[in-house]
Amino acid sequence: MSREQIEQALVAWRAMRDPDTEPELEAVRLAILFEDILGVPLSDDDIDLAVLSDPDAVEKLGGR
Repeated sequence: MSREQIEQALVAWRAMRDPDTEPELEAVRLAILFEDILGVPLSDDDIDLAVLSDPDAVEKLGGR
């Protein structure tokens, strides 16, 4: 997955995101999205909104 695809996925996620949803739930939703896109299983430590909303961090996850 390219950096551009990661950023596009984050834009799509942000457009669908409900700002009133708990951050932990949003992290799980985003983790599922990236697991599906990247095909990389994420650990519990990876399922962190701060990590998953950072394109650099997601790019590193995809490189594992």
